[in-house]
Amino acid sequence: MTAERVYAQPQRGHVSLGRPLRAVLFLVPVIILGLVLFLALRPMSDADVIAAAVIEVVFAVLWGILVSGVRVAAQWERGVVLRLGKFRTIRGPGILYIIPFIDNVRFVDLRLLTLNIPSQQVITKDNVPAAIDGVLFFLVSDPRKAVIDIQDYAFAVA
Repeated sequence: MTAERVYAQPQRGHVSLGRPLRAVLFLVPVIILGLVLFLALRPMSDADVIAAAVIEVVFAVLWGILVSGVRVAAQWERGVVLRLGKFRTIRGPGILYIIPFIDNVRFVDLRLLTLNIPSQQVITKDNVPAAIDGVLFFLVSDPRKAVIDIQDYAFAVA
């Protein structure tokens, strides 16, 4: 078995519960408001129906913007928050809120990461050819430096 199959590559993307949580937080109040408006304004004229639909859409957009700031950082992650491109703070783990369109968060994995070094042909001291491969282990100790001081820390380590 080669080292490529044994050791995993560092994860490039962020996978968390933030997106499903935002979907639930968004859909439940919008559906409840729609039902309340439908039941409260039961005998409605055409103008009332249009007004209720406009109120529903405005509420859905405002609520969607508010909920879009919810993020979830796993136990092994830290979120580096940038406000308008400038370092603000490090947050996590758990549920965190960022101001939509103003704050940006980059998640950094603090677990021990592995990087495969492909097999290479070498010649030993006694002129015998050999094939070697290796694994590089690295760990992020400061998320702020990993995000701000270097463009792509995983690529730089590789």
